[in-house]
Amino acid sequence: MSNSIQLTGRIKTISDEQTIQTRNGDLTKRTLILTLGAESDYPVDYPIEAIGPKANLFTAYKPNDEVAVSVNLRSYQGKDGELRTANANAWKITYADGSLPKTSTTHVDNVDTFVNQDSELSF
Repeated sequence: MSNSIQLTGRIKTISDEQTIQTRNGDLTKRTLILTLGAESDYPVDYPIEAIGPKANLFTAYKPNDEVAVSVNLRSYQGKDGELRTANANAWKITYADGSLPKTSTTHVDNVDTFVNQDSELSF
């Protein structure tokens, strides 16, 4: 049984990067607040975390974007023995229609363009 689900909604906010300390060293963390059912009478804001190597998942998105976020749900048992939800950790994000954000031109693309332009010059 998988603990992964997909949440679809509108981005309310995205936090700046934070550093959290763990037993195994420091990790980077960002939190996205996703509004579920934004068009309904009872919308719900839900925090979603991206930790460590996944912390840059939210970089290409902005508030009001409609997105689908795949998350792993984590839970723990409280001192009273009750099972509680701890957090939702993101591992994938796309726009709600399934498309990915356009990426910026990479350094390699710029070098290729420069080389191609220079090859046409005569000295």
